[in-house]
Amino acid sequence: MASDTQKAKQLTPKEVHEQSLELSKSASGIIPFMEGEIVRLEEESARFESGEQDNAEFTPFRLRQGVYGQRQADVQMIRIKLPGGRVTPEALDVLSDISDNYAPLHKGHITTRENIQFHHIPLSECPDVIRMLGEVGLSTREACGNTVRNVVGSPSAGVCEDEIFDPTPYLAAYVRFGVRNPLTQSFPRKFKTAFTGCESHDAVAGSYPRPYLRVAD
Repeated sequence: MASDTQKAKQLTPKEVHEQSLELSKSASGIIPFMEGEIVRLEEESARFESGEQDNAEFTPFRLRQGVYGQRQADVQMIRIKLPGGRVTPEALDVLSDISDNYAPLHKGHITTRENIQFHHIPLSECPDVIRMLGEVGLSTREACGNTVRNVVGSPSAGVCEDEIFDPTPYLAAYVRFGVRNPLTQSFPRKFKTAFTGCESHDAVAGSYPRPYLRVAD
């Protein structure tokens, strides 16, 4: 009998996307965790490190998992999406654990696009880090590469005094539709988006190729 992992690997890209949308209904975070992807990352990483797979073939796959190469040999940067800039106390604890136990410099970086990045992590340890993140509703999926990158949201969404409406539910739906979608896996270039409902434009949405701004009738 085929294992759950083997079954997951046999799914078409469309079926993977449909499964992702279904899992998102009960996921603790906006982007659902899928163990089969991490098993495949382990397998493909082993093939790459053994010389069975060349860099040109491995790199696009690695980037879609949120694992970015560095100039330094044999280490990677992991980029974690925080859709809308939101993160729970439990997730912050895990980010702290990753900084302490996996990042040699014992620190991470908060980016201007509401991501967290950890550098100098060996490729073989990346799957363990991604599993830890998945347990608290965080994801690295499509944080790198020519995909729909992390979606930025207003830090004052839901409490902004001049907000017409809170765009957060729409942001979440947009993220879930884009993640693992066969149409978004190999764009000519990366696709960056921001949502805001505030007149102050504190998400700097107007500077993005695909902004979603408040509109008053």
